[in-house]
Amino acid sequence: MKSVCVALLLVAGSAFAEPHKTVAVLEYRAGARGVTGIGDRLAHLLASSAALEVIGPSEVRRRAGPKIDAEVARCSGEALCIGALGENLGAQEVLLIGISQLGDVVIAMQRIDARKGESAARLAESLAPDAEPTDADILNWLKQLFPPEVFKRYGAIKVVTDVDGARIELNGESQGRSPIPLVKVRAPGTYKLKVTKPGYLAFQAGIDVLPDATVEVRATMQREEGRVPWFKKWYVWAAVGGAVAVAGASVAIYFGTKVDETPMGFIITPPKPMTGSPP
Repeated sequence: MKSVCVALLLVAGSAFAEPHKTVAVLEYRAGARGVTGIGDRLAHLLASSAALEVIGPSEVRRRAGPKIDAEVARCSGEALCIGALGENLGAQEVLLIGISQLGDVVIAMQRIDARKGESAARLAESLAPDAEPTDADILNWLKQLFPPEVFKRYGAIKVVTDVDGARIELNGESQGRSPIPLVKVRAPGTYKLKVTKPGYLAFQAGIDVLPDATVEVRATMQREEGRVPWFKKWYVWAAVGGAVAVAGASVAIYFGTKVDETPMGFIITPPKPMTGSPP
């Protein structure tokens, strides 16, 4: 049995990530009882689907205190006043959600430049008093308010090999020969990495990339020795899943040092956890 050493690292919030605009979501209700929690739902969907830092209504109240609701009400939707509240929260932009009810529930949304105090886009929707918008409905509203590029998110893949001149491919497209710089990719997404060089066993990995994260793959290329059995000519497989990132942890490291020979080639398996360690 031969040994292959592969290290797979998931770096969350890496230096690769570009700084995002911060948007504060402020909510104002004018006697409406329907669509409770719409501001927080909208903020959550915006944060999970767009390249923005989002401060939702609950977080706004935590930072500014309950008085913020009265301050939003006093502004009466005036852009300069709402923008000033956003600046105090450290936001570059405010998404103001106004909910009123005169028979139907009316949800009025507007984007406001916090520094300039100017309205950038507006949208109003009406719902039956007992209706609740779906996530798809809310996401559709957001995509009407914000430009398409806001919803394009990216991550990066860094490939490190112990030999120079290895050909590196992602999803069948050549990225050059090692060493190569970070490769910017759309995220979330799954990518197939292939590293080859004459005289070495090929290496292949399936990689899940999260938005604003860098996945680093370090592979020790293994030389072919003599006549290689047919099943060993298959690729070396390894995988890293972006979803395994733990909240609060900046780096998750996976070392694969055990190699099992199977009819499909080499399978890299992580070491067993130490006794007493979490699985």
